[in-house]
Amino acid sequence: MPNQNPNKRVDDLFDEMRSVVADPHNGGNQAKTKSDAKRPVKPRQELSLTEELQALHIRIKELESRLEAKEKEPHVAASIYEKEKMGYIFHNDVVSPAPIAGSSQLTQDHVVKTPLVSSGASIGEFQIATNEKHTLKDDDLKLANAIAQQAALQIENLRLLAATERARAEAEEATKQYAHKSWDNFLDAINKAERIGYAYDQASVQPFEQPRPAEYDHEEIMQTLNMQIGKLFVKGNKALTEDDHKFINAIANQVGQQVENIRLLADASRARAEAEEATRLLTRQNWETYNER
Repeated sequence: MPNQNPNKRVDDLFDEMRSVVADPHNGGNQAKTKSDAKRPVKPRQELSLTEELQALHIRIKELESRLEAKEKEPHVAASIYEKEKMGYIFHNDVVSPAPIAGSSQLTQDHVVKTPLVSSGASIGEFQIATNEKHTLKDDDLKLANAIAQQAALQIENLRLLAATERARAEAEEATKQYAHKSWDNFLDAINKAERIGYAYDQASVQPFEQPRPAEYDHEEIMQTLNMQIGKLFVKGNKALTEDDHKFINAIANQVGQQVENIRLLADASRARAEAEEATRLLTRQNWETYNER
């Protein structure tokens, strides 16, 4: 049985159930009689199926009990699904996290509560607690209000800074994706291979379609918007100095910027041509509609 296919075992199980129901000696829901003892012993395969069915029932009961125990467990605090809440306690020159739940055991006469307000909305609360021997005065209230205003302003500045950083990262990612897509469209639009290269030997410029030359002494990456758009290979008979490397790097930067400008110009020209074509089509449709009247 352990080596049988699971589907075969299930089919055998249902066949066994059908045979039990169809057996005339069972009599449907009738009680067992003494003649049951005279029936032939079931084959070993049928006994195994019965044992497996019993084990299956036991497993189901076990899973149900686990599910009931899981439902009785305390649920996670709903605060983690709401807006983030945090608090801090400053006592004896030490800052420590403050529990959000629970109330202070101090009386209201010894606690000053000042709301933290930003853009007209409450974003928190500032509390000053003293012992029972010290009575709060008007100066304490003014101090609490001043600290609350500064804290609210600082929190708002941090929020704006985080939002700005997030927006900047999203804008940079969108710009990179747009530039990458625009370059793909540009290369496809001019019906040329994905690699476009030229070789200059101080006498003439020739097309160069290989990924890289067979011999070169220095390789410089050309990029725009932090995206690589090509490479510049220089053969200097292995006599390039540090100043030569800086000069080659400056040339690569200028070439990369110039190539990007050409791509932008091509995109603008293509967009203008598409706009002019759309204008002509719209004008033609308007004239046709006017003539049909």
